[in-house]
Amino acid sequence: MIFSVSEANNFIKALLDAVPQLQTIFVRGEISNYKAHSSGHHYMTLKDRDAAINAVMFRSDAMRLKFRLENGMKVIVRARVSSFPRTGAVQLYI
Repeated sequence: MIFSVSEANNFIKALLDAVPQLQTIFVRGEISNYKAHSSGHHYMTLKDRDAAINAVMFRSDAMRLKFRLENGMKVIVRARVSSFPRTGAVQLYI
């Protein structure tokens, strides 16, 4: 079977979204590349010594934070793993 890029990315997203173990995970890491977007969404990378993963926190969740996120902050986040089909990036949805 030959996929278009869009079909491949959507298929990968559907696979990730179908795995129950990836719907709620806890990830420990350090925030880097933090950006609070004008939309209210928060974008960041979580990293440790050996790896990194992109993450997003949507405005509705970010509004409930009782502290400010900052680069260098060590955190444990509850997230789901999925992908963003437009770029094909696997990321955490915090």
